[in-house]
Amino acid sequence: MNKRVAINPTFSWLEDSLNPSWSSASASATSAATVLTAASGEGAYFNKYDLLKVPSTGETMLVTASTNDTITCIRGYGTTTAATLAAAATFFKVGTAFEEGASYSSLVTKSTKT
Repeated sequence: MNKRVAINPTFSWLEDSLNPSWSSASASATSAATVLTAASGEGAYFNKYDLLKVPSTGETMLVTASTNDTITCIRGYGTTTAATLAAAATFFKVGTAFEEGASYSSLVTKSTKT
């Protein structure tokens, strides 16, 4: 029987760390509110056209703008219903939803390092 040496390859990742996709609300928001405040320093995780999901309520939101820790969004996106968001409620980025027929969007890189 032939014998071969086992090779353990080394894998490298281009970024220093993966972009976080979870955050929490720093303040409560009513179901009619379209502006949410993310935990300090975490608003930079989200961009226009990102879909956010709130596990505690099942609500999906579409981000329309993001500045610092302020996230403007369309609440109750798709078939979900807008619900009151409690302070410290967690939400996460599901993916990105570009408009139909859009060729591409400007690439955005946001540093999460301090």
